[in-house]
Amino acid sequence: MFKQTFIVVGFLVFTFVISSCTKLKSNYYVGEKEKISTKDLKKETIWQYEDDVFKVRILDSLTVIASSLEWDDSKNEYKIVTFEVVYSRLGDDYFLNIKEADELYTILRIAVSLDGTIAFFTVNKNQIENDIKQGIVKAAKRDSDYILDINKKELDKYVSENINELFKIKTPGMIKPLVSITE
Repeated sequence: MFKQTFIVVGFLVFTFVISSCTKLKSNYYVGEKEKISTKDLKKETIWQYEDDVFKVRILDSLTVIASSLEWDDSKNEYKIVTFEVVYSRLGDDYFLNIKEADELYTILRIAVSLDGTIAFFTVNKNQIENDIKQGIVKAAKRDSDYILDINKKELDKYVSENINELFKIKTPGMIKPLVSITE
């Protein structure tokens, strides 16, 4: 459980990097929340992806936050950006659900390797567009985001029935931990 929690928490930071990718968003998180081991409470980790560094902190058994610095062109300075993240499970699959400023969850499927590397999978744009066109799912498109217009039960059913096509394992994003700090 510790290794899994550590890896999942570390993965959270990578969510900041995917801002330019196609996103699947919902008012709800996928599946059921996974509890984080109590021995990992108050654990902080620092991660790097390319030129970005992220800090992740476990607040309690269900609450994780991730922070990074983001350049603000209008003020010509850095600002701290923080997101709450819900780690969840649907069947045998794990997800990160990032609650963004718009109060919607961005949904990512994740996989973990034995060496601690975390792979994440964003939504397959072609599949979601096809599912919308065929009436399989209701969603609106905003920029590169697809915002589902379904309830929690429908969300879990849709993802469960379409997981391999919806989150195609092509070229995943990868991130590894730099530092782990325990209080």
